[in-house]
Amino acid sequence: DPTSGQFLSAGSMNAAREGHTATLRGDGSILIVGGDYIVHTGGSTRVGEFPKSLGSVEHYDPGIAEFFPDTSTLTTDRTNHTATRLRDQSILVTGGSLFMGNAQTHEDVLSSADLLVFP
Repeated sequence: DPTSGQFLSAGSMNAAREGHTATLRGDGSILIVGGDYIVHTGGSTRVGEFPKSLGSVEHYDPGIAEFFPDTSTLTTDRTNHTATRLRDQSILVTGGSLFMGNAQTHEDVLSSADLLVFP
């Protein structure tokens, strides 16, 4: 709230994530893409913590302060990528990393890209 200088709650995303992107769309909504979360193994003993990349997409409507899952999914799960809105309002998602979320996890640096097109 710029008037009071205070942050206000904006709700909660549908998935916990880090390393994601938030891109302003032409209609004023914000597209949240990919990212990762930590997978804990071993139950209460917490044997390991491994990152798992996400391919899910959701958007935020600032008019009603609510997040909505999107039917779009990335062709490759990715985190720490970039997302750029193009002139035609599509979103180009490029690069980043892929983590599988298990003890054999290694980081694959991605050269692939996804194009999210909206009607």
